[in-house]
Amino acid sequence: MPLPAEIRPSQLAGDVRIVSSHAFRSFSELTSNSPQLYDSVVGLFMDTYNAPPWNEEWNDEMAGDYFGKLMQLPSQVTTVQEGSKVIGLFIGCTGSTREVVPLSVEAYFPEEPKEIVNEIKRRIFVKIEEVGGDQKPAFWGCDFAVPPEKRGAVIAGKLLREAIKYPIEKGITDMYGMTMIGSPFHTITERRGSRMLLEVKDVLPKNPRVFKIMDMRGLLQ
Repeated sequence: MPLPAEIRPSQLAGDVRIVSSHAFRSFSELTSNSPQLYDSVVGLFMDTYNAPPWNEEWNDEMAGDYFGKLMQLPSQVTTVQEGSKVIGLFIGCTGSTREVVPLSVEAYFPEEPKEIVNEIKRRIFVKIEEVGGDQKPAFWGCDFAVPPEKRGAVIAGKLLREAIKYPIEKGITDMYGMTMIGSPFHTITERRGSRMLLEVKDVLPKNPRVFKIMDMRGLLQ
């Protein structure tokens, strides 16, 4: 059954900002059916991660390749729009942990040696099995972006709560995500009962990412 092009829109405080969630079966469906949305989210993604504290060096080609790797499974693109400008982004994909973990880890660490990437995957799978998550479908928080000048609990919290409604309606309760300590995604999920399962620095010294799990229903409270 085809996924709906747009699941639902809802408003943030006032009439200026709108949060909407869009579902796509593949990356190519996003780029071909919604090119304006794609351009907006890629621009926001680069504005966010090329700024402090990440200070990365993304360009259009790199970002397109990254999104293509993440969105090989059915995905949701949730945005906050202020006027005509996108100011918040959350990408999530749904599948078994055996599907989402390899895609995500390989997208996050494209330049690391294969043995390092495989070791990160192995440790994640061990932790998932310990919490019984290998036996049920999961929602993976692929990416979360709010530019520096717009960061705050109001935008980030509304964005995340909208993104998780659809998978919860489908009976999925577990959300996994790899994030950085201190990021909006980490802060919000930490307050709502997430559990840290792996620190990437155990495999890649000085890498600030952590791997987390949480029951998404806690975010709706």
